[in-house]
Amino acid sequence: MRRGRGQGHREATAPIRSNMTPMIDVVFLLIIFFMLVAEMSRARLVDLEPPRLSDPASVEIDAERAVIVQVLPESMGGGYRLGDRAFGGDAASLEALGAALRERMLAVGDVPVLVRASHAEPYERVAPAIRAAGRAGVTRVQLVALPERGT
Repeated sequence: MRRGRGQGHREATAPIRSNMTPMIDVVFLLIIFFMLVAEMSRARLVDLEPPRLSDPASVEIDAERAVIVQVLPESMGGGYRLGDRAFGGDAASLEALGAALRERMLAVGDVPVLVRASHAEPYERVAPAIRAAGRAGVTRVQLVALPERGT
């Protein structure tokens, strides 16, 4: 009588073992990679110290000749002011601001345009005034940050 497969006859099987060598290789490669990245990122950092002003209040402004563009806060309706004229924040108003700056620069000569804004004012509100001055042909623009009240 012949025995079929699985009927009382068992073949000897070798125990299954996992080969850990490839996993150890990958772990070592990851360790080396992260060590190199950490070293490179540390080497790219440069300590920069911003310039210090000796005394910002000591800069005198010639009020007669000064061309001052004031960035009005949102609580005052936003927009910009040049002398006694107010301009909105839309494209047509900014174009009018540029034309008024051009006229003022022709009248007073080559003086820097001072853009005054609260130090809490976002740059997105200051940048249009700077661009309007650039379109008007102004070559020197200075930013004046006004401190909050009580500081």
